[in-house]
Amino acid sequence: MKIAIIGAGGFIGQHCIQNLNKDHQIISIQRSDVDLLRSDAAVALVNYLKNADAVVILSCITPKKGQTVQQLQQRYVDNVNMMHAINSALHQIKQSRIVYISSDAVYSELQNEITEDTGLNFVNLYAMAHLARERLLLEMQYTHPICILRPCAILGVNDPHNAYGPNSFLREAINSNRITLFGEGEELRNYLYVDDLVKTIAVALENDLIGTYNVAMQQAYSFAEIASMICNLLETDVAIIHKERAIPVRHKIHISHKLSNVLPELEFMPLQDTLKLMYQGLRAVV
Repeated sequence: MKIAIIGAGGFIGQHCIQNLNKDHQIISIQRSDVDLLRSDAAVALVNYLKNADAVVILSCITPKKGQTVQQLQQRYVDNVNMMHAINSALHQIKQSRIVYISSDAVYSELQNEITEDTGLNFVNLYAMAHLARERLLLEMQYTHPICILRPCAILGVNDPHNAYGPNSFLREAINSNRITLFGEGEELRNYLYVDDLVKTIAVALENDLIGTYNVAMQQAYSFAEIASMICNLLETDVAIIHKERAIPVRHKIHISHKLSNVLPELEFMPLQDTLKLMYQGLRAVV
């Protein structure tokens, strides 16, 4: 299968190339190839997509801490305009399968358990950008089979975000022999190893999967449990530091039964094994 990857230069895109090129022909599309914010982006994109059997859409501008309202608004506009360019190109090519990597940010922050039917987030501009992009893509669902994947927090050695949780805990433990938790670290979260997301993309394409699906490890863990796992991995003592929490405890538990029902053979790496891989990778670059 010829798979075009839009956003191949990013964290997930690099793992897609590394894993999918074993069984598929990859058409890599990075910003240096096509700038999706240029007025001629759709024309340039067609040249890459015209021979593809499938298209994986990863390109997205994520928010950064400390941005002003004006900057966040501009990122919303840019993200929607990028999808307009992609849509315009897709309209000009033959029928091809599409997988869009959305985000669990689309769900309401007021819900502890998240299914595909959970209320949506119309407050956060990043969430609204993903919802708008999903809607734009679904306008083509009668001509292109479309699968939308909404993954939970993604783990990997080269993850650029270093968000509170496994990524930041591992780095802090390696560099400072400590892990800082807010409160007692009671909050429950699901995670997903980046290569398991790539595996899901591949299986979705190979099975002509359509619809919208959450993607996450089945079991949720508290931050305290994750810190304990990391302490057991390291060869030195790691101190657990507790800081006063600034916001109330809020769980975020992903229910991904819809995906497991249609793809029962799909299995994900357990969190303990994922943390071990990440630890080994981070140690190798320290």
